[in-house]
Amino acid sequence: MLQHAFRSMGTDVELLLDVGDVESAAAAFADAEHEFGRIEGRFSRFRADSELSQLNRSGTAPVSAEMLSLLETALDARQRTGGRFDPTVHDALAASGYDRSFEQIDAAGQDAEPAARPAACNGNVTIDRAAGTVALAADVRIDLGGIAKGYAADRVAGRLARTGPCLVNAGGDIAVAGRPHGGAWNVGVPTGDGEITLALVSGGLATSGRDRRWWSRAGEHRHHLIDPYTGRPSTSDLMRVTVVGGSAVDAEILAKYLFLMGSEAAARTADRDRLPALLVTEDGATHYAGGLA
Repeated sequence: MLQHAFRSMGTDVELLLDVGDVESAAAAFADAEHEFGRIEGRFSRFRADSELSQLNRSGTAPVSAEMLSLLETALDARQRTGGRFDPTVHDALAASGYDRSFEQIDAAGQDAEPAARPAACNGNVTIDRAAGTVALAADVRIDLGGIAKGYAADRVAGRLARTGPCLVNAGGDIAVAGRPHGGAWNVGVPTGDGEITLALVSGGLATSGRDRRWWSRAGEHRHHLIDPYTGRPSTSDLMRVTVVGGSAVDAEILAKYLFLMGSEAAARTADRDRLPALLVTEDGATHYAGGLA
């Protein structure tokens, strides 16, 4: 089992490849790292030259087929989740203090300035597939941070799979392709008081939580999981949610969806829809749902 690690999209990326040919693996790892960089260059809201930033500035623009497709996926997810997954939370994130990368937030330390008033979410986005254009309503901007990481994990896993069975971990957004010699990919997932191991044979896994990415504004605890219903960081009683899905993108959407519900509704929804999920509440309790035991 060969391993390669690097940083991209503001997170640590780990690649595992079950292949004995070191030379082929090195070429595949180099291609994977380049692909992560390319995707970051397109979808990052922190890079002024990215395609996403250009769209956010112009409001209406012709876009690449890749941008159009991911936006369609995100907007479809908004509809399916009743607005809990929302790509138009950009301004709400900025208003809460997540207006720069986490590296820059950490370097700046705690911010004494109070957060701005919450921005509205659920903004109107019009896609004209025939013309290849996207139009944002006034004062609407897009954030694709989480779903773009899942997309990158899925896409890179597909490329690495040409060389051998693989696992891609982009800061907790995990995609697997092909079965390793052991038969499954063993993934450690933190519980409230330890860790369990989940065996993945296909698809993806994602975790949404407020225990890692947080900061403070004028002494007030803030985190990046915005509740689109309020425009503020979620007050869910959940600390962390891990979900297994058909892909990393799928799992990313579902993890955020369940997190924002709160523990009781999340457990009921996961059981009803058979979504394998691990729920950790803020008091440290661990709940298994959706057939996960």
